[in-house]
Amino acid sequence: PDGALWFPTTAGLFRLDHEGQPAPQLHRYGKADGLGDERIRAIRWLFDGRLLVGTESGLYEMRDEHFQRVGADAGLPPDIDVTTIHQLPAGEIAVGTFSEQLFLFGGRRWIALGPDQGLPRNATFFMAEDDRGYLWLAGIRGIVRAPVKDFDRLARGETDRVRGEMI
Repeated sequence: PDGALWFPTTAGLFRLDHEGQPAPQLHRYGKADGLGDERIRAIRWLFDGRLLVGTESGLYEMRDEHFQRVGADAGLPPDIDVTTIHQLPAGEIAVGTFSEQLFLFGGRRWIALGPDQGLPRNATFFMAEDDRGYLWLAGIRGIVRAPVKDFDRLARGETDRVRGEMI
């Protein structure tokens, strides 16, 4: 959305600016820019324009060209291996991890989801919604789907489970 190309790599996050520049400019973000871990697995632009970056040891948000770890004060473990980030239509943020848990943020607290909350174990590497109201989660163990409205209800505190099923 900013007109640049972004590249998550194991050696940092790179941004290639090419619009309005006499020559393309490549900028690398790493530890000096606030990233505690330069092994970037996922990036996600949120609806409000913020950029989230998932690393092998935490979730970060870019603020004024600098990264800050997010979530620890709201229940997100600080050292999670983030494998994917997705924003649901109502604004909730879902974070997949290599530890086979999904974390959901609805504005106040991060909620951990796993088998006890109705979501089969899976190290999720990709999430997408379909036009029938399902969130699809692809990972090491296979493909899981669950109704998007279940995540909305969970984030609002109306339920403590989702109806996830391994496909």
